[in-house]
Amino acid sequence: MTQNTTNLSIANLQNNDKKLIASLVKGLVVLNCFKNSNHKLTHQQICNLTGLPKATATRLLYTLVYCQYLTHNKQTGDYYLGKQALKLGEQISMQSDISQLALPLLKQFAQQYETSVNIATHQAGMMQYLACYRSPSRISVNLKVGSQVPLEQTAIGRAFYACASAKLKQAINHHLQQRISNKADYARTLALLQKQEQQYQQQGFSISSGDYSSEILAVAVAIKSGERLFAINASVPSSYWKEDDLIHKIVPALQNLAKQISEIIQ
Repeated sequence: MTQNTTNLSIANLQNNDKKLIASLVKGLVVLNCFKNSNHKLTHQQICNLTGLPKATATRLLYTLVYCQYLTHNKQTGDYYLGKQALKLGEQISMQSDISQLALPLLKQFAQQYETSVNIATHQAGMMQYLACYRSPSRISVNLKVGSQVPLEQTAIGRAFYACASAKLKQAINHHLQQRISNKADYARTLALLQKQEQQYQQQGFSISSGDYSSEILAVAVAIKSGERLFAINASVPSSYWKEDDLIHKIVPALQNLAKQISEIIQ
């Protein structure tokens, strides 16, 4: 039997951790055998790589094919990565690309205007940060790549929502409704987002003054690149800045930065 060369291993199941879902770990071990989209493996090769019994491998492969994480060529018997696995890989690659490409521009902007600047996208009713550069000021929002903030409470979330397609808005609303269980609160949240959307269409930016954090003032604009949508914000300590100053000094520069980033990530 060939030794498992993947980082994720069936050996992980031998530590009696009751929190682990054994079947999920086994399925991930199978997926981890595939190096890229062109990599093909037979049933026997997968058994050899993972150390799984044939019957177990058969059930896992059937499930992964059913869920479109693997594709099975019945004529050759080969398995390939499926549509859902490739889609996940594209999302990870996209996030890595935007971080690497945009970071020099974020750094330059943050240092020039003494603001924290961040790029985020929607994730289940939240905004997840993909790229960040903190202000040289000692007072700034302590967020990093991977951090999440409520879409409805933040300028970056409101800018994203304002430029989202009708289909994407529907998905966002569904996630918000799940998170905001009180019907009256959800209705108020939706009304606020719609009002913010109208303001965005008129002014070209969104603003948040103490809505997410009482100490933070932020403006944001959307970044469109083909079918992809992101948002970028500039945040400052509210004790140091006035809204009018932030709007007049930062918004035009932020809109220009969004345009630059849109062009380089196409």
